[in-house]
Amino acid sequence: MEKLNVYLADLVGAHAKLQNMHWNVVGEHFKMVHEYTETIYRQLYEYIDKVAEYMVMNGKRPFASLKDFAENTTIAQLKSEEYKAGEVVRYSLAIVRALKESAHEIHEETECYLLQGLLEEQIASYSKHIWFLNSMIQPSHR
Repeated sequence: MEKLNVYLADLVGAHAKLQNMHWNVVGEHFKMVHEYTETIYRQLYEYIDKVAEYMVMNGKRPFASLKDFAENTTIAQLKSEEYKAGEVVRYSLAIVRALKESAHEIHEETECYLLQGLLEEQIASYSKHIWFLNSMIQPSHR
């Protein structure tokens, strides 16, 4: 469950970083990137709740303080300043890839089918976000 608690901290760290970029994105494609980062961080909020509840259902205590989350996340935070849309897409892509990798690692190590199912849903969602974000940074061939 230790890795699951770190994953939970990463979900919280990713949520905070995405929300920061959502508030501070500027430039070309502002609206699209602003809305898409909100889509992702709202989804992560649901995942935070599902992972924490899974832990409690199984007799474990999830991290619950900002201090615990900050000390245990592997997601580096950004300053509150302007970020160009392209930067936000690249940061978002890195975040989603990291979350997918962590979820996949935990999925492979667990024998609990409930946790596997929970993580499979998240991994599938991360895969789609990776596709979308990669598509956003591809050069146009017109």
